[in-house]
Amino acid sequence: MIVLLAVCAFAAAGEDPVAWGPPTAGMRLGIGLGPITPEPQLRLVFQSVGTSPIDVLLGGMREKGPVYNLVFRIKSPAGVESDLFNFNGPPGIAGHIEPIIAHIARGRTYEILLSLKKFRAIENGRERTLPDLLAAHYSVRATLDTSGDPRQIRPLGMWMGAVTSGDFHR
Repeated sequence: MIVLLAVCAFAAAGEDPVAWGPPTAGMRLGIGLGPITPEPQLRLVFQSVGTSPIDVLLGGMREKGPVYNLVFRIKSPAGVESDLFNFNGPPGIAGHIEPIIAHIARGRTYEILLSLKKFRAIENGRERTLPDLLAAHYSVRATLDTSGDPRQIRPLGMWMGAVTSGDFHR
């Protein structure tokens, strides 16, 4: 099975609807739909909105592909929230991992595209895909939290904090 994933850096252009979350320490996160071919994608957009460029640790790159430190949540039309599981990355975390660091210039964006059909939620014992949930008027949001353990060794100048997107729905 081929995991389709694209990571792109673009200037902020606003060509597609993106649900933006509030800025945190000079960065904000947006979520929306990406390209639909060769398969529908979920689009995550990190934007530097402060006065300085940002370097942010997004996850790690393994031999078989990237693993992102993102958490996804869905909300039903009734307002009930639950976890959304992301199966876009390679299985397991063994082996050597290189950090994925986004270097985002002031006012610019960094994008991640993930396959929509590789997101799953469990609802009443039944597995549902993200396309099915969005069609049923659910919303989805993403969170990146790099604050972690204060005793952890980190490179100087690395962005730290938690940033959450807005709630995206169709």
